[in-house]
Amino acid sequence: MLMVALSLASTGTAQVQSERELSACPLQYPSGEWDRCIGVWNAPEGDTVYSGEFGNGTFHGYGVLFIGRSRYSGQFRQGRMHGQGVLLWDDGQMYVGSFEEGVISGFGRLLAADGREAFAGQFVDGAPVPDETATTTPHAAALAQRADGEFRVGDAVEVVSNGFWYPARIKAVNGPGQWLIGYDRYSESWDEVVGRDRIRARGSEATTSAAQGGGQPAVQGGRAKAMAPAPQAPAGGWPAVPMGVNTPVEGVFLTVRTWMSGSVDMEAWFFTRNGRFSRSPRGGISLQALATQQTPGEAEGTYWIEDGELVLAWADGREPWRSPYKADPNALTIGTQFASKWSGFPKGWRLDGAYEGGASIGGGALSSSNTLVFRSDGSFSRQAVVAVSSEGRSSSVSGGAMGGATGTYEFDEFSLTLRENGTEVTYTVFGYGERDAEGRPEQLFWERLLMSRLN
Repeated sequence: MLMVALSLASTGTAQVQSERELSACPLQYPSGEWDRCIGVWNAPEGDTVYSGEFGNGTFHGYGVLFIGRSRYSGQFRQGRMHGQGVLLWDDGQMYVGSFEEGVISGFGRLLAADGREAFAGQFVDGAPVPDETATTTPHAAALAQRADGEFRVGDAVEVVSNGFWYPARIKAVNGPGQWLIGYDRYSESWDEVVGRDRIRARGSEATTSAAQGGGQPAVQGGRAKAMAPAPQAPAGGWPAVPMGVNTPVEGVFLTVRTWMSGSVDMEAWFFTRNGRFSRSPRGGISLQALATQQTPGEAEGTYWIEDGELVLAWADGREPWRSPYKADPNALTIGTQFASKWSGFPKGWRLDGAYEGGASIGGGALSSSNTLVFRSDGSFSRQAVVAVSSEGRSSSVSGGAMGGATGTYEFDEFSLTLRENGTEVTYTVFGYGERDAEGRPEQLFWERLLMSRLN
């Protein structure tokens, strides 16, 4: 569980309201000097992005924080999540409520991935504290195992396959003694239903896992097949593509997944003809640069087509992904997700138009919005807005902040560079949806965010 924080819990009825306009954080200064402004910060490793208010060089006020595939929207105090907020984990579970100094604490609600309430009540140090007024359901078992040895959604277990025990988690209870499990470090295509004869509590005995040389779990449906491990790459290098296989995929493909909670998760996958791929790169990208890149990143590797499957061999050594492959130039299956192909922009492309996009969590409990206005003379203006509205058993909070800036822009294939006050920042972008007569797409994919055209 990603532990984060916010809190406004009290014995009485507390209400905090804030409406103010802030300037855009100056890009000519390092983020450590940003104060009383609104801006966007990207971590050097590229897996963490924050959009919102800054104070004394850190997150302070209202903001939206992405950490990998998890997302938090809410209040921050001195760099830590503190107050009212909404936390969405990468497995679809959601917490809505109060935080203190980076930890879930106070009144809140825990929702399962299917949107049903798992627990509502008080939390202390990240754990629920049931009482006579709290409502609980069987889905609250995501937080603890039952004493009688049965398993519930979210429990950490081990599952035997082809004589080896693999770490996994319970994803659903299919009936007495039947559980849908998902293997750790494997895509959803490996999920299967198992009975008592193949499952045990994690750590109950010494295990032999795929990481220890056990290979991969058997494919469900009787199509068991020996899976050779991905070719080992030199330290820091790209995995080798096996001889005699094809690497026919080229371009950018987008997967869009909608959770029952209302959250939308999008990922862009870039493929080159020489067998390389990159998952959700940030900071701009070109296919030519990816094809000649010397050292792969953490979410990059090589791919090939083998026995009717798309094989993704990760450079960081994790188990390869395998998905059914059909020779369609405009679509792919990646894991269990359908991916459609989209295109970038010619270098120096200009347009007149405005695009707006943002993140909204918890039925609009907290949201962020960015609007960019592009002009054919190469200039742009932008405005960012962060707003929050949330109510708990003993507290409520609402408010927001906004900021703006101007500068020049430049498109180049799958990159967009914004220049403000002599400083430039480059983002990964491409067109999504139909294009009008001027070449303007209905939407811009902007590093895991879709921005819609306003005019």
